[in-house]
Amino acid sequence: MSVASAGSAKPSAPVETRSFLIDEAKLAVELPPRWRLVRREVEDVSAIQYGFEREPVQGRGGHVARPYVGVIVKPLAPEERNDVIAFSTLCRARVPFEVIRVFTRRDGILGLQNAIGYRGRTQYEGNTHEIFVVHALFRDKGITIIMDTTTEVFQEVERELLQTLVSFRHVENP
Repeated sequence: MSVASAGSAKPSAPVETRSFLIDEAKLAVELPPRWRLVRREVEDVSAIQYGFEREPVQGRGGHVARPYVGVIVKPLAPEERNDVIAFSTLCRARVPFEVIRVFTRRDGILGLQNAIGYRGRTQYEGNTHEIFVVHALFRDKGITIIMDTTTEVFQEVERELLQTLVSFRHVENP
């Protein structure tokens, strides 16, 4: 699957980006210029969450959306470090969503090894949301990447989301 076929975006010129490093997972990402870090916090002592938000986008119905990319890095017990499918299943059981498509590194949309991704849909706060979710393992860490925007503005930001998704890379070997 090409980057363009992960959603409905057509191939086009790349968006200018800037690099950001999530040091706890040795994970680099390229963010489009309209995106900024809005949160970095430690949750329940050991998990670290990064949040990136895009400038607001006004949808056709007048609703203003703030597309979001979240990255959660948490330590894993030794028995949890080898099976990305088991890790993903556990994560998805806690936060269920409708799966539209499953993708891996072989599909060309993920640069991460030992990872599985989903294009999905969910509803909350009275809105339907289009999401990309990735679960990955790296050394002794479990990584969850969540990219979220309302359906109303998805087509406007899909290219940026896909380009960001493809850009995730580890800066060190596992």
